[in-house]
Amino acid sequence: MGVDLMRKSVSTVFFILLLSTLAPAQQCSVDLKDEKGTVQLTVETCESIGSFSLGGLYENKWERLTYHYPKPWAGTFITVHVDGKYYSTSTHPQNSILLDGYSDKKPYASGNSIITSWSLPEGIDVTQTITLLENQSIVDVKAENKDGQTHLIGVRIHVDTMLGTNDGAPIYVPGKGLQTSEVQYAGNEINFKYWKAYNKPWDPTIVATSFINPFEEYTLPSKMIIANWKQSKNTAWDYNVNASMPVTGDSAVILYYTPERVPAGGSFRIKSGYGSEKPVLPVEKGEWGLTEILVDKGMGDYCPDDVMTITVDGLSSRIRNTGKILLNVYANGKEIHSETKLQVFDGGVVSSTQFKMTVPETKEDLEFTFKATLQNDTGAQADTLSQGKIASVRISKCVPPKPPKEPFNWMRLIPILVILIILIIFGAIILIAASIIYRGNIVLQRFAEGDKIMIQVVNKTRKTLKDCTVVEAIPEGAEIDVETLGVTRRRDRLEWIIGKLAPGEEALLEYRIMGKDPESNTILNWSGGSRQLN
Repeated sequence: MGVDLMRKSVSTVFFILLLSTLAPAQQCSVDLKDEKGTVQLTVETCESIGSFSLGGLYENKWERLTYHYPKPWAGTFITVHVDGKYYSTSTHPQNSILLDGYSDKKPYASGNSIITSWSLPEGIDVTQTITLLENQSIVDVKAENKDGQTHLIGVRIHVDTMLGTNDGAPIYVPGKGLQTSEVQYAGNEINFKYWKAYNKPWDPTIVATSFINPFEEYTLPSKMIIANWKQSKNTAWDYNVNASMPVTGDSAVILYYTPERVPAGGSFRIKSGYGSEKPVLPVEKGEWGLTEILVDKGMGDYCPDDVMTITVDGLSSRIRNTGKILLNVYANGKEIHSETKLQVFDGGVVSSTQFKMTVPETKEDLEFTFKATLQNDTGAQADTLSQGKIASVRISKCVPPKPPKEPFNWMRLIPILVILIILIIFGAIILIAASIIYRGNIVLQRFAEGDKIMIQVVNKTRKTLKDCTVVEAIPEGAEIDVETLGVTRRRDRLEWIIGKLAPGEEALLEYRIMGKDPESNTILNWSGGSRQLN
């Protein structure tokens, strides 16, 4: 009997274990590919809801563009800043609130997008929409203020980069070169429109590009940090850069969008692109060529007499090369600047050559275009690169120069003195008229009968008072019973809208206060004056 019972128990346990292995695992992601099958997105639906990862198709093989692909990853996440509090889509940050508890709609696919939404206790609705296009994704974060008050709202995006098998992908920043240690760019330092990550800088086969070009559909971040992911993963917002900390073991990029005051009914929205791309030096250019032209102002706004710094990037992928770079600058199609500089290109390192030019005087708007020509040591043309839509002059935005100072002419004071005398006479007339019109006074008084408070307003002047309101201070948390119509209770006050009060007319506010003493602070406001009763 005992042996049979033991066999039954063992059989039952075995059966339960067998069922558990056959039961389907919980699906914790939503996956999506673009129409042409060039990029794939996967978004977390169980824990760290909304965190994601991305892959790209290279030579018919899916490769990682962020860590942990083809599964979602809490290391690639967003943070929403609301009035000094941080809400994150990841469990990693130590000083933030996990957004999972405020999930409104878990990630779902709609067309070529995966959408996730949350409702925050401050009355802020947050929507993350990641849209797939050919070779790229667009991360769109929108925070809508559904509250009746203004809120301070900002966004941070934290990307755990991984290119193929390289978790410590170096980051190329146009005009700054290939970055292998932590670095921060802010304000006008962000004069580039994209950044790239590589699996191998010397012979890249997998390249990811993030687009932040404000002249397209993207939002220029206020700050960008290239970080060591193991150091940055635990932060929700602020991160202190260590310039001696390498990122080649585990790299990440953080994009900041400074918090702004968003009024009731308003919204805060940012867009950033990330996907697969060509290397800095495309294969068709060979092993030596020009890669980028950029200017020192991120938005490209210049005025006459400004000094513009133009940077031309170039790369020799394997060996050291020496060449000349000829830069031609055109304004509205007319050449205005030409300059040549000698540049040494070390193998595998992006080299930057800087040119300076003074923006010419102009009475019309200008659009600048740039052409860089690379010449080898024999003078033959090795490569050319043209760039437009990165710099302009808008006369309406430029402050006109101050006119030269002239000797002060004391005779100019005579008209001013005449005007002052006229104003004084006119003011005296107004005061006399007002004293006649408002002869009499405005009565504001308070009466108390036990817990009942009465505020009386009497117009004893000769003129109708307009827009009359009474503000009565009350203790916070007090139980109030208002007997008068048209009274609104706020947290620490009553607001009574009287409107017009004709000569001789009176108005009475009556309310009861229980459990606390009254504040005895009353203010009467009307169009043209106010009175306070303490």
